[in-house]
Amino acid sequence: MGLDLLIIITLLGLPVGLLTWLLFGRLYAGGRLERGLDRKANRQALKRIRKETRKDKADFLNRRWMKFGGGFYGIAGLWTFVCIEATELTLFIANFNGFAELFGNGVLNFVIGVLANQFVNFVTALLWFGWWPGDGGGVNAIVVFAAAYGGYLGGLYLARRGMTLNSLGGRISALWQGRAEH
Repeated sequence: MGLDLLIIITLLGLPVGLLTWLLFGRLYAGGRLERGLDRKANRQALKRIRKETRKDKADFLNRRWMKFGGGFYGIAGLWTFVCIEATELTLFIANFNGFAELFGNGVLNFVIGVLANQFVNFVTALLWFGWWPGDGGGVNAIVVFAAAYGGYLGGLYLARRGMTLNSLGGRISALWQGRAEH
């Protein structure tokens, strides 16, 4: 289970943390969300932002995040959707047999198949905690949830403090140099 846990943290926890940092950092920096809100006020602000985002067609990333519900669950669902789509695209390219086979049943059947696949992927991403363990990978859904939530809390911590890549790099460098001196 040790290697499986490391894989889940690397493929789910860290990306969820980075995505959380990016999305919430943008909301804080843009003044759309206040940094000192408690949990309830934060939830209400995200609900307001979700309504505003439906009208804003320019911000693709926030729209997708809010489509999955916003907050932790939305970020985990969005990341899972990206992973599902990337996996399927890779498999499609690797197993491509030509356009004749692709459109063998007609263009309409192809379009319907793509739309049905998108719907299935969306529903699967909404149930993200069940997709990550994979084919009996040895990690249960609670561990998957904990890895994603830990990443979310870490990203939220960085975003609330206005941490940037440069300031984080400076802190890590200072810590590293402090350890090297001892």
